Amino acid sequence: IGTALLPAYSFRTDTDTGMYEKASNSLGFSAGGVGRLNLTATTASISNAFYIDSAGKVGIGLSNPSMLLHIRDGTSGALPAISTGDLIIQDNDGASDAAVLAIIGGTTGNSQILFGDSGNANQGLIDYNHTSDFMRFQTNALDRVTINSDGNVGIGTTTPKTRFSVIGTASSSYGVFQHSINVGLATAATTAYTRFGTDTTTHARSITANNDLLITGDL
Repeated sequence: IGTALLPAYSFRTDTDTGMYEKASNSLGFSAGGVGRLNLTATTASISNAFYIDSAGKVGIGLSNPSMLLHIRDGTSGALPAISTGDLIIQDNDGASDAAVLAIIGGTTGNSQILFGDSGNANQGLIDYNHTSDFMRFQTNALDRVTINSDGNVGIGTTTPKTRFSVIGTASSSYGVFQHSINVGLATAATTAYTRFGTDTTTHARSITANNDLLITGDL
């Protein structure tokens, strides 16, 4: 009974705004002659773009959401079988399409993703600091990995001074490497070195009084 343009129940001075029966078991609400809200036995939708089904799942861009929140851009492609999860961002109608989750913070603020459980709301963390442009990762509520603005990576330190810094509190904390370690230069230069210890790099092929060893040679 009625249409979006001429709803069955409308205002006397605004006849294209009101309520109408869109179909069997489907109640529609229009404004300005355009359907804005639709209620059925199983779903609620706004402007045919925002849907809530009877299970409480929300779909944006589609009427049959697969997770608690399912966002789809346009006519996205097929959705693979997903057995668990709460959020889907889908944009795969073209092979080169990209689904992007953007987290935007202030220029002197932080952008974060928090991981928690019933015992602690902040067990894990991914944090980007916009003031100093570094990123840090936490597990068990402690900093574990930091990447600074120069691209240096630190494990066990929040201030890595070299391209890869590992800081521990005992000899077994620094690292275990199985099989081999290859050290060289990515350019056409002729010499690379590996140093074990803290002395200067001038004592090639020798062990110093500080038990430091430097291995160097042509590549």
